[in-house]
Amino acid sequence: MAKIIILLSFLLVHSLVSAGVVGGVAKDPTLPDYMNSGAANHYIKKSNLKRSDYKLSMIMHDKSRKIAVINNKIKSEKEYIAGARIAKIKKNSVVLRKSGERIELNLIKGHGRN
Repeated sequence: MAKIIILLSFLLVHSLVSAGVVGGVAKDPTLPDYMNSGAANHYIKKSNLKRSDYKLSMIMHDKSRKIAVINNKIKSEKEYIAGARIAKIKKNSVVLRKSGERIELNLIKGHGRN
């Protein structure tokens, strides 16, 4: 009887761990895949990131400093976000450069350019 209880307990714990309920890190479905850095996403190449992987929420600037909120992180020009360098922060957009590619994120939806 004790062997059966131990076996059933082992099977229950094993199934919970493999389902990610116990000991695993749950993925946040609202974040892009590269931000859910679990074991399954460990080998995603950063060069495969797309415009949809960056979310520009806000731009603030004065005479001395320009900052942007991208993917819920406060960043300045020349800093990096998800493998891309912030080349320029403009009044309504941010220019990112990555692997020779140029991506422009706009606050106004639908006005993006590569």
